[in-house]
Amino acid sequence: TSWDFESARAFAFTLGIFEIALALGIILGFFTRAVAFFAAIFFTFILLSQWGSSALDYRDIGLLGMSISLLISGAGAKSLDRLLLKKYSSHSL
Repeated sequence: TSWDFESARAFAFTLGIFEIALALGIILGFFTRAVAFFAAIFFTFILLSQWGSSALDYRDIGLLGMSISLLISGAGAKSLDRLLLKKYSSHSL
């Protein structure tokens, strides 16, 4: 199948919504490890598809590193994950 202009615009719009959702998840600390996992996959695909095409590769490497770091470390003390866990569970992280 061929891509027309409307399909490309719909894909770009959907990708933008996905990026905003990832950013909000990371900023708020909501489902932190899951969001970091999807962000790491997202940035890996960006790097593999556009490597060497611009000077922004270093930014994408940094964002990939941040995603992997968050995936390993998890949510911080002020995150929504921690606040919800304290409120609804007797377990601690």
